[in-house]
Amino acid sequence: MKLLFTIFLLPVVFVCCDAQPNGKFEEWGKVTMDELKMKECPFEKDANALLLLNLGQAYYEVGYGSMYFTTGRFLMTTACYQRVKIFNASGCKRAEIHLRYKTGKKIEQNYNVATNDEDIKDIRAVTYNATWDGEGMQKTELDPADIHRTKLNDFEWEISFTVPAVKPGSVFEFEYKRTQFVFLTLPTWNFCTDMPCVKSSISIGFLDAVTYYTEQFLNHIEYKKFSLPFTSSIKVPASAQRSWGMINKDFLTGTTITYTAINIASVRDEPYINSLANYTDRVSFQLKSINPPFAPYDGVINTWNRYTDDLLGKPNFGGRLSEGGLPENELKSVINETMTGEEKARAIFEYIRNNVNWDGVDTIMATNNNLKTWKNKTGNSAEINFLLINTLREAGLTANPCLVNSRSTGYTNMNYPISDQFGELVAVYESGDNGRLFLDATDKFTPFGITRYDLTNNFCLSILGAGSSVWLNTFKGADNTEIAIINARLDTTGKIQGEILAFFDNYTEAKLRELKATKQDSLFNVEIKRRTGNINIESVLDTFDAARNRFVHKAKFTSQIVKSNDSLVYLSLSGIYGQTENPFVSSHRISDVDFGYMQRLNTTLTIELPTGYELDSSPKPMVLLTPDSSIYYRFGAQQNDNVLYVQQKLEYHKSTYPAGDYPTFYEFHKQYYTLMQEPVVLRRKPRGG
Repeated sequence: MKLLFTIFLLPVVFVCCDAQPNGKFEEWGKVTMDELKMKECPFEKDANALLLLNLGQAYYEVGYGSMYFTTGRFLMTTACYQRVKIFNASGCKRAEIHLRYKTGKKIEQNYNVATNDEDIKDIRAVTYNATWDGEGMQKTELDPADIHRTKLNDFEWEISFTVPAVKPGSVFEFEYKRTQFVFLTLPTWNFCTDMPCVKSSISIGFLDAVTYYTEQFLNHIEYKKFSLPFTSSIKVPASAQRSWGMINKDFLTGTTITYTAINIASVRDEPYINSLANYTDRVSFQLKSINPPFAPYDGVINTWNRYTDDLLGKPNFGGRLSEGGLPENELKSVINETMTGEEKARAIFEYIRNNVNWDGVDTIMATNNNLKTWKNKTGNSAEINFLLINTLREAGLTANPCLVNSRSTGYTNMNYPISDQFGELVAVYESGDNGRLFLDATDKFTPFGITRYDLTNNFCLSILGAGSSVWLNTFKGADNTEIAIINARLDTTGKIQGEILAFFDNYTEAKLRELKATKQDSLFNVEIKRRTGNINIESVLDTFDAARNRFVHKAKFTSQIVKSNDSLVYLSLSGIYGQTENPFVSSHRISDVDFGYMQRLNTTLTIELPTGYELDSSPKPMVLLTPDSSIYYRFGAQQNDNVLYVQQKLEYHKSTYPAGDYPTFYEFHKQYYTLMQEPVVLRRKPRGG
């Protein structure tokens, strides 16, 4: 069934004189028998469910819009409607709905103090199923008593419910309204979800008196834009009319803009994706200016220089940079004049992160001053890293605050100063030897000089001074190296026993150390098991080599090798050590493959053979190489006397492989994992041979 855009556009053409959204969806209750009889998504055949309609309307609440004249805030309602088709049992999970909203508590956000007054209301849901003869339709409505509100923390609540009577073949629809006070930003609209979608559309009633910068993040779709003027129900006070010479304009005017896209593929999690947010097509809005009849407002931050100056003017940001770092006597115990600049930076970094604990809060604002943070030996991410920055400066080093985003939140928007996009603050130290180093003293495990993993491959804003900032790439080209040395012995029964000595540095070292230190043994074992094939671990010794900054894993193991009736023994290196499951099995990918770092994986296997065994066959020595030489694989096996040597090396010389180059990446890994399954074959020589 091919769906035409012109057909879908009709519902958003308002026939009434007032074209402002009103929270009512004409589509409600108009489920068709054709939708009930659908067997699959026409443009994504393997989908478990299909989002037939994903509609939104955002508008200023009648009766509250004039609050701006007295409070400086608008109450905005976003009405949402979804219609979902279920194809199979796995798709039935879509009936479980969870909606979060913020409470009315005042909290200090990353950029300003705001009241997060939100609520979700007017929830309803209906399921449609075919009758026994397949020609009729049964309706089952959600009982309001089955809607639950749960307090998650001091700042968030969750509404949850399960749409009733959903089964394979069902179509269900639900809607709700979210109310929230807005000023700097309007609600973001995501066209994509993890379901394919036939039509996604948002209508926003923009007031002429308030203009917004629109960020259009569109990688995979095209949308149509439709506009209609309206006169709102927001009355302009007589005083404002007189101030601005308004004639016969008792109510604010505006324009409803509708953005509509059709036949949108799902955006699903993929192996080594940086963030789904980077591939979710959306529109978002940031305040640009406030115009008559509202009083002029000069607090709009619309340039990065102004953003920088505003931050530096805040006591909890710029004020912290004018304070000292560690107490003088404390600093003297940490560094001395014989140290190089980098040695001083390393010593200060290690001292602060080992003595001050992170309280779990990520922010760019420091509530406590640096002295109190040191005295309490705890702080949020900004407080700890302001202490680090100031101490580095007192040691005569160049260090600045740097605003960053976690990989999970998506790429930083460098086009416009979005007020709340930065999640935390770290220090950027200008090292003469190794360039810029990104240091985060809340992180107890990442080695000095290596960018924390969840900050890699993004852009951050370094604040240099008044009106001065610079964009930096957080990638720090460190290799992540894993070396495994395996010494083993094969007996005449086909049993192999031996020892694995594995060395991990940088990111893997940090991850394994953290799992050990936080007693997450099950996750630690998963990480090790992922590398150790089908062997039986007899004993383990894990240590941290501080001098070489690497995690050392030593394990004694046994394994039963496959042995055939004709005295052949089949030995697979991947059966002893190495990842055997190919994570890149899909031939199609929308996201870049983003490891976050470059990698070197070296494995050497030495096996002492029983007398009378010889190498019968093995994969030939080979080298696999991508056309740009960015991925390299080498394999070799040989026998000297009664010792078998097997060696392999896999190297990734880039941290990110673009989605556009994925076909080459896919074919390389298809060949690589096929070769990994090929065994080395040993034969027992005939007696007297």
